[in-house]
Amino acid sequence: MKKVKYVIVLITFVLLVMWGVFSIGKTIFIKYTGEKIEAIVSKIPSSCDRYNHINVFFNGEDYEVSISRTDCRESFYKIGQKVTLLKNKKYKELVWPESQPELLPILIIAVFVLAYISMKGRHRK
Repeated sequence: MKKVKYVIVLITFVLLVMWGVFSIGKTIFIKYTGEKIEAIVSKIPSSCDRYNHINVFFNGEDYEVSISRTDCRESFYKIGQKVTLLKNKKYKELVWPESQPELLPILIIAVFVLAYISMKGRHRK
């Protein structure tokens, strides 16, 4: 029974890592291959504590784009405001030109390395 739980946890972990790698990879791909587009803010969040996204309208479609909590709280974006974003024809996702998604994989790798180093010494006999 203990082995089954371990396998389930391991499979779940691997699936989450694969989903994260795909998501980050897609965002990085859009950032470096996307075209600059101008979209119009169509909806702003009513609360900035949990949900920091704005909706933008581009080419007849509505997109949801993350914003910083500071920009949300300071009401930096207004309905009708034009914003410049990046879009790749392959994906239905928009990315901020100033975003730095390539930093996240570096941080994740650093956390795994630190976890490995800290656990390595504890399990030696």
